[in-house]
Amino acid sequence: MSKLKRYKDFGTLYFITSVTYQRRRFLVEHADLLWSSVNATKDRCPFELIAWVILPDHFHFLLDAGESDISSIIQRVKMSFAASYRRNQGLGQSQS
Repeated sequence: MSKLKRYKDFGTLYFITSVTYQRRRFLVEHADLLWSSVNATKDRCPFELIAWVILPDHFHFLLDAGESDISSIIQRVKMSFAASYRRNQGLGQSQS
């Protein structure tokens, strides 16, 4: 089990950068999936997205997590996006 300490400071602005696996360049063409993931996460972990930029292989968010945990927010966005992307691309399904 990881002993990594997570930084938590409620009411702080966070600048987040997340890069795709092997810097694959597909985020811009699938920005709709990323936005759906952000909105779904907001429903479960309220936060305010103040500024953002989506580039082909990474994104930047400036957000206020409010009372939500920043680690949970980012984990949910990334997991939701990955699941949506795999479904959209037909990945992980058995080929018959």
